[in-house]
Amino acid sequence: MQDDLVRNIVAVLPVKLSEAETMRLAQRYTRNLEAYEYFLRGQAALLVRRRAQNELARELYWKAIHADPAFSRAYAGLAMTYALEYQQGWAEVSVLTRALEFAETAVQMSPEMPEAHWAVGFVHTQRRQHDEALRHLDSALRLNPSYADAYALKAGIYTYIGRPAEGVPLARLAQRLNPDAGSLYFLVLGRAYYYLGDAEHARVNLEHALQRNSENLEARIFLAATHWLAGERDAAEWQANEIRTLEPGFNIHTWLASYPMTDAGQKEKLVKSMKEIGL
Repeated sequence: MQDDLVRNIVAVLPVKLSEAETMRLAQRYTRNLEAYEYFLRGQAALLVRRRAQNELARELYWKAIHADPAFSRAYAGLAMTYALEYQQGWAEVSVLTRALEFAETAVQMSPEMPEAHWAVGFVHTQRRQHDEALRHLDSALRLNPSYADAYALKAGIYTYIGRPAEGVPLARLAQRLNPDAGSLYFLVLGRAYYYLGDAEHARVNLEHALQRNSENLEARIFLAATHWLAGERDAAEWQANEIRTLEPGFNIHTWLASYPMTDAGQKEKLVKSMKEIGL
């Protein structure tokens, strides 16, 4: 059954690469093609943002490391699985200590690898240590000024700390640099526009996020809130039902307990909308 899941996940990767092209890309991080293939499967599973796939991603990253113990980017991937485990409410906050250990191991092994600094930044974001996260993201961008994921995460952080207007141009830049990115860039933009009170742009971006990953719970939460903001009650309640299907017993306070937003006014705005919708 798990092999079938792996095949299904790999099938959604945007491009089928030849072995030669895969090896060319792999050599930036590892000389072991088997390790790199495990890593790619782990990356695909991680993007789904569901518990079973997160566990599968962790297993695949460990297989990559067993195939190549010096594969630092696989350690960065492991860090992500632990950070997401907390962010999604599947584990206690103590798991972030393990996430930081793996991310820092990746930096120690490959200090010139921007993806390692990004992973440390992501973990600090989940720890709500946003200044430290931004410092590591700036390090990643010094190493690679065209690193789209770093701009996208910086954009997200600016929204978390109550400065969404500063995040919009960064998220737009990320999309220009990586137009084939999946749902998360659209989520970052949609969330920023929601807090800016721009329901039209929020709706468009959040719908694009859900077209790319229909199980993205966060995108549905903000889309429900956006519909409510715009006075679209039926659409908001429809999204609320989808949220209950994805997360039976969903409670906005429980969800926010592990969410990296630190701006109290923004959290209150979301809570108010969710409570009015019935969540």
